[in-house]
Amino acid sequence: MSRIKHLLLSLLFVPALALLTVGLLVPARRARSAPREVRLSVTEQRKLNTFFSNFSEARVEPFKRGGPSNKALIRFCLWHHGLNATGRIEMNKDYSKWRLAARHVDETALKFFGRRVAHHEAPDAQFPYRSGYYYNMLFGEGDPVPFSQLGKLYAVGGNEYRAEVNVFEPPSGAWDGDVHAAPSSWLDWEGMGPPKRTARLRATIRKIMSGSNTRYILLEYQQSKR
Repeated sequence: MSRIKHLLLSLLFVPALALLTVGLLVPARRARSAPREVRLSVTEQRKLNTFFSNFSEARVEPFKRGGPSNKALIRFCLWHHGLNATGRIEMNKDYSKWRLAARHVDETALKFFGRRVAHHEAPDAQFPYRSGYYYNMLFGEGDPVPFSQLGKLYAVGGNEYRAEVNVFEPPSGAWDGDVHAAPSSWLDWEGMGPPKRTARLRATIRKIMSGSNTRYILLEYQQSKR
């Protein structure tokens, strides 16, 4: 009777030991943590408003991770210089030719998207490219320039964040209201009304640390389904 009892115990013990060994050798899968909403200071909020406004004012089209296309990337860089970095645009003596060196396009693409352009080419008929320069760097003045405000920001891991972004169009190019203010505080502008929300986007960005400085690059920029 004793032998039978020992035999039964051994039959039960061996499978249990095997399961325990497998559990020790194979690490358990980590459950992916849910996105965590990030509370921002006023300074951080304004910084991200300005970051996203760079894309809305250049009227960047939505794109998935891995985008935008090479031409769309170049087009953004040219519009960004025309609106925010005119000091890099070269002019001849009679101001008839305006051009931008291709190296500045590379620098801007790297700054905002974390990558250089694949190759330099004319993004469209407006901006011819030849011999290391983009030409016709002329931009209309007085047109309304869209701007963005960050709604909510969520940490999703790996220094990446998901952002809910609202894009607004001012009623006139002469509108001089506070782009960082609450939309409810904007007043009617010369009978044309306050800025109107024209798009709601969901973006993925990555935080880049460089010493004590922090900046962001855009990884994904899509229409929000909400």
